[in-house]
Amino acid sequence: MRGAMYGTSYFQSVLEKSDICLLTEHWLNKSNISFFENFDSRFDTVYSIGMNCSSYTKGSGGTAILVRKSPGYKIYNLNLKNDRICGIKLCSNEYQDICVLCVLLPSTNYTQEVYLKYLDDLCKYYDMYCEDNVTLIGGDFNIDITNQNISGKAVNYIEFLKDRNLRPTPLKQGCLGPMYTFRSKDDNIRTLLDYVCIPEFISNDIPFSKLIESKSGLIIEHLHIPCVLLADDTTLLSSSKNGLQILLNIVHEYAQRWRLKYNALKSKFLLFSPKKYMQKPDYVFSFGDATVTYAGTLLDCSRRTFGRTDMAYHRLVRLSATDPFFTRGLLLLTRLGSVAIKRGQCTLCNHYTDDIVKHLNCEHVVDIRNEMFYAIVNLISVQDSVKLFQQDEDDMRVTLLGGVNDYVKQLNSDVWKQLMLCLTGHMLKLYNHSKSVLFYHNFNFGH
Repeated sequence: MRGAMYGTSYFQSVLEKSDICLLTEHWLNKSNISFFENFDSRFDTVYSIGMNCSSYTKGSGGTAILVRKSPGYKIYNLNLKNDRICGIKLCSNEYQDICVLCVLLPSTNYTQEVYLKYLDDLCKYYDMYCEDNVTLIGGDFNIDITNQNISGKAVNYIEFLKDRNLRPTPLKQGCLGPMYTFRSKDDNIRTLLDYVCIPEFISNDIPFSKLIESKSGLIIEHLHIPCVLLADDTTLLSSSKNGLQILLNIVHEYAQRWRLKYNALKSKFLLFSPKKYMQKPDYVFSFGDATVTYAGTLLDCSRRTFGRTDMAYHRLVRLSATDPFFTRGLLLLTRLGSVAIKRGQCTLCNHYTDDIVKHLNCEHVVDIRNEMFYAIVNLISVQDSVKLFQQDEDDMRVTLLGGVNDYVKQLNSDVWKQLMLCLTGHMLKLYNHSKSVLFYHNFNFGH
């Protein structure tokens, strides 16, 4: 818009259809910026005023964001100290906070150095707010990135978008919008200079309602967080070839539904097999229409890699059926035994999460830990107690989480059952205590 006061009728018609309106080149200065507040009381306004504006002369440039007032949202001014960029933050109890930045980058009348200075400012603001908020950018960028003769300014702007996985919606397939936003006086030049840029995960256009209905996203205990997950590497484990193909079909269907992109040509499968079956298999696996490449056979005579985990799950599930009082604790052991431990440093004892022996010496858990170990010693024989505590750290972790290893295999089945039921109560107590402590403290995963 070339001056907010020069197109009030058009401006009014736009606001009638808008919840958020991004405005550039309003040409208002400090003496008449109150025009926005008086124009439509249904909207809150934040703005920037052009650097060349005087309180008593005609304004130039400037940006503004008008947001329709809603009882479900709180609107905050980001108070950006910039004459070409302004921003707001929308907060709601139901949804993630949203930040919106409105920008007017310098035109061709300015040098590339000046243009890049304001682009750097925009990068700084976006990086500051995108970590904790869904952040959108819109406005007049004064470059045409659709032109084949791309300029140096446009190259830098495109790099800015790529580095932050932002997508300009006017260029998105199927998006309705103007073919151009600037027209020369003789109508010979028409270019698209204005864009609204949104994060890539929003541009995938997955309906939020579908995420809720299908329970897709993250599940943390009983809390469902509807969100789009970006797939990187996925590992599937199965005890049979039919089971693996079923898992591949499930992943492919999920990927199709939520538009995840897997490169089936780079996917591989490994066969766990004893030495006498080391020849290449005569069956194939498919991911959609593509064939998954055979990557070789992993020789393991005892098949301990998968068999132990599978055996431990079945034994614990059967035990929970015969002793329903311990079901919650046994399921907790199964869950803890299947979760990868992320390496991080505890802010309480300064030990690392994957250093189990040292971490159990934390003064905040030592009493409950000792209570658990004393109960184990009183339950099993002296010989079994000695063997238990002579295990290395990895085997000790497997035993405490209900896994099957050489130590567990040599135990009498009744002794193992009593040991698991004993561990169930104490591990559940330790788990609940740790959750309570970590409500106020956390791990530093930056180390």
